[in-house]
Amino acid sequence: MLRYFLFSSFLIVLGNFAIAQQSNLEKAKLAFEANDFEKSIQLTKQFLKDHPSHIQATELLGTSYASLEKWEKSAEVYKELVTKYPSQADYHFKYGGSLGLQAKNASKIKALLLLDDVKFHLKHATILDEKHVEARWALVQLYMELPGIIGGSASTAKAYAEELKNISPVDGALAFGYIEEYQENWKSAEVFYKEAVQLGNSTTCYQKLVDIQLKQNKKKEAIATLKKAYAVTSDRKFSDQLDDLIN
Repeated sequence: MLRYFLFSSFLIVLGNFAIAQQSNLEKAKLAFEANDFEKSIQLTKQFLKDHPSHIQATELLGTSYASLEKWEKSAEVYKELVTKYPSQADYHFKYGGSLGLQAKNASKIKALLLLDDVKFHLKHATILDEKHVEARWALVQLYMELPGIIGGSASTAKAYAEELKNISPVDGALAFGYIEEYQENWKSAEVFYKEAVQLGNSTTCYQKLVDIQLKQNKKKEAIATLKKAYAVTSDRKFSDQLDDLIN
């Protein structure tokens, strides 16, 4: 009887321990959803001490670090995931993206040292997933922002924008608009953003069009766009912008 009692008690303790650990992960998720990323990190790390191979928890940790713009920490987590799961495109994208943002805030020498890995993992994500939109967007921005002397190339950016167009026409239009805007070709950018609005009718599309119209001091056009944007999306920010322009 005593043996049975001890064995049963042992099972109960194990069960409670597992519930407590699971509770840490659930609490971490709730903290993340509440934008309390520090707490999410703390709870996730506690959970990972006893479940070091838990994929969902590891992803949450990397995303929490990224949300705090702790790119080096985020990159460390995604590097672990890339090493364990080399065929997962999303891990390569997130690792390359974290390295890229780390490089953007680092010294020129360190940024150059990171650049090859950034390109490799972002490109590898596009190879593993022929429809990976985010990786292609990152490459468009990377090749536009890099100086030509270290590999920047508008033509390469346009090639990835073309791939985006084939996957998602609205993303393609936005990407080409971004390229033209980056080169300060305001009129061409406006054409692409108008195309994006016709294709997507989303908050992002309308905002890009409004911004480029205001850059050209086209106040009347921007007001008309804002009115349509609010009517279509009911997004309060368009109404607020409209009030600011009119008043």
